[in-house]
Amino acid sequence: MRVLFVYKYLTYGGGCETVLRARLDRLPALGVDAEAWFLYDCGGRELFAGLGDRVRIGSVDELSAYCAATRPDFISTLDTEEVFPLYRAGQVDAGLIVEVHTSYSESQTYLRALEGLPIRGFLAPSEFQCEVVRRISGTSLPVFVAPNPVRDVFLSEPVDFDPPPQVPLVAWIGRLDDLKNWQEFIAIAGQVRQSIQDVSFWLVGRFVDRTGDEKLRALARHAGALPGLRWFRGVSHGAVARVLDAVRTSGGVYVSTSTGESFGMTVAEAMARGCPVVVPASGPFLEYVEDGKNGWFYPLGSVKKAARTVATLLGDPERRRTSGRAARTTILARYAPEPAVAVLVELLGRLQA
Repeated sequence: MRVLFVYKYLTYGGGCETVLRARLDRLPALGVDAEAWFLYDCGGRELFAGLGDRVRIGSVDELSAYCAATRPDFISTLDTEEVFPLYRAGQVDAGLIVEVHTSYSESQTYLRALEGLPIRGFLAPSEFQCEVVRRISGTSLPVFVAPNPVRDVFLSEPVDFDPPPQVPLVAWIGRLDDLKNWQEFIAIAGQVRQSIQDVSFWLVGRFVDRTGDEKLRALARHAGALPGLRWFRGVSHGAVARVLDAVRTSGGVYVSTSTGESFGMTVAEAMARGCPVVVPASGPFLEYVEDGKNGWFYPLGSVKKAARTVATLLGDPERRRTSGRAARTTILARYAPEPAVAVLVELLGRLQA
């Protein structure tokens, strides 16, 4: 079976790119000749080092010519509706799979305009996201969960960060926009600092607008979080595992405050590194976080509840260790590349039948 995965942007460390890298590494051993095609080069070639011409970059017209020459069995588009006109014009005859990873509503609108496309089925990284696909598209076609594989760098045996941080670290990682709700993390940090002074809050990510720096500084000052806050703007995806090792070694906690996720890759990565996690009791988190066992829930918007949970974990080493070990076990069992990619292969077989 030949499968060509198509995604718009080749960036370094983006969620879809890391998923594709893990797939391309494993699929050949499972009998699938897999390649990836990107429409725009945004500096992410390094992520696919060693894969040679199995990763290509080019226009939609170049993609059409390539498909005519190589005749893949499937084209699987990851939120890349630019491919659809090729099917409407009859320029490609490969089976069409639509993968929906984006959690941004403005990027999901293409799901309302799928008429006339020969779609075999839909894939999404969680049952929560599958329901989003069904609701927006109104499709009667099959919508399957294809689990996101977590990269090997997060699955290797955790090692202590050296030198160990002097105070516990509470970390948040993601794009600094309203959907990811970074503002709530700042508010939680301010609440925690009312009871615990010897703690550092690490915010890892970049703003999508130029006024973000000023907003962050003003909000952190107002919340009382500024003295303990450190903001890291340029951390590569490959270095995130070491950030998470620092969090775990310090006796710290990983926090997500996101209002919208299709899977929650940074949470899964933190769990894979054995970090205790505090996450909203909503969305895809409900599918792999068990409250009080391998992680901790808080009601989205309840800053005081989240802060109390974080403070409790900071003061309870045994609870942190126990939940961290359970978290890592969960991720290894379900989202390591081997089991996750095996599910994808099984789904491809079903869609080909």
